[in-house]
Amino acid sequence: MAGKLRSLAARPALVKLGLVVANQFFNSAANFVVTIALVRILGLAEFGHFSVYYVIAISAMSAIGALIVAPAASIAAAASEKVRRELFSASGLMALVATGVVALLAAIVQWALFVANVHISALPFALLVGAMALNDLVRRQMLFAGAIRKTWAYDIARFSILGALLFWEAVHSSRTAETTMLVLSAAYGLALLLLIPLSISALRLVSVSHVGLHGKRILATGSWLSLSSLLQLVGDNVFVVAGSVVAGTAAVGIFRVAQTLLGVVNPLFLALEHILPRRIGEWSRAWGWPTALRRYTKTALLIGAAITAAIVTMGVFGEPLMIIAGGADAAGFGWVVLGLGLVWVPYLVFIMIAFPLRAIERTRAIALSQAVSAVVALLIAVPLVGQFGLAGMILGMFTSYAVGAGVLLTQYRRLRTAEYMQ
Repeated sequence: MAGKLRSLAARPALVKLGLVVANQFFNSAANFVVTIALVRILGLAEFGHFSVYYVIAISAMSAIGALIVAPAASIAAAASEKVRRELFSASGLMALVATGVVALLAAIVQWALFVANVHISALPFALLVGAMALNDLVRRQMLFAGAIRKTWAYDIARFSILGALLFWEAVHSSRTAETTMLVLSAAYGLALLLLIPLSISALRLVSVSHVGLHGKRILATGSWLSLSSLLQLVGDNVFVVAGSVVAGTAAVGIFRVAQTLLGVVNPLFLALEHILPRRIGEWSRAWGWPTALRRYTKTALLIGAAITAAIVTMGVFGEPLMIIAGGADAAGFGWVVLGLGLVWVPYLVFIMIAFPLRAIERTRAIALSQAVSAVVALLIAVPLVGQFGLAGMILGMFTSYAVGAGVLLTQYRRLRTAEYMQ
């Protein structure tokens, strides 16, 4: 038995997979600690105020990843090593330009608001969006290129700098959402500067000509994925915005604390994001699509059962976990953890069906399901949150996700037919 374990550990692919999964757990644990520190530094109400900006920044970052980096990774799965390097180059340049455009738009919004004498923190938000998008781009590109050890070095540096800056914020600053956005932006920026010596070899692979070769194909797939991500932004954030307006920022703070607790399963989702679409392409290339889909379905069911069990377990212990994470002000809100855990179930169904669709570049169906989900969210957000407050936020998210998953489920039977691949 020991010999078999040593044999498995010696396989480079398994070692790399283990490092990827461990890296996602490290990031999840570090983000959890950062969130708890922010709750204690800012208080629930100001943390809720910050969270409204933060979830929009996360969504903007995800849209860039969905438009460019994610489709490039899916396409690369069935490509030769030469084409993979070209896709790495093209997607990196394209995502860098997209990040600059998003940050510039946010800065223009800040200028327009200043002229209109509207006091909204768009400038710190613009810096945060740019810094987070660059961080996500760098991490995705390093994982795409298989540079997992460089990814570890970058993440350790980033969270070390962030920890030092958060300590300064707790001791010396005004403890506002705006200061926190600037602190996060500075941490990401300093870590990126430290990463430059590690990136010289990767920069040699970059060429503008690769954008011409592969840019159109990446965008053809990514445009639907990015639209899907933006629609998910609407579907998710409409409840957060409605909650902040109707139920108050303290309710949003409670909501975000519960989301952070459930983030214990995020490493599994992120590892799936980096592994499964690529594996589907590899299986399809090796054994054909029907066999690849059967293998994927079995894998997805097992992983889905494990994630669901973890979510339910978190929900059962929701009350003590909320008190530990949010302090005395979070007492009596343990039910929020279980409620949000139930929201993850239809979301899990959705992404498990979306992965094979991404692998064969049939992403229009994903955007369609997100469009239906977003319309439902817009229709029910204000009535549900107005009637039920925090519980309405959770019920609304569950309903919109369930509708989106139901729409995408109709595509599964078509996935089993060879004609769908043509």
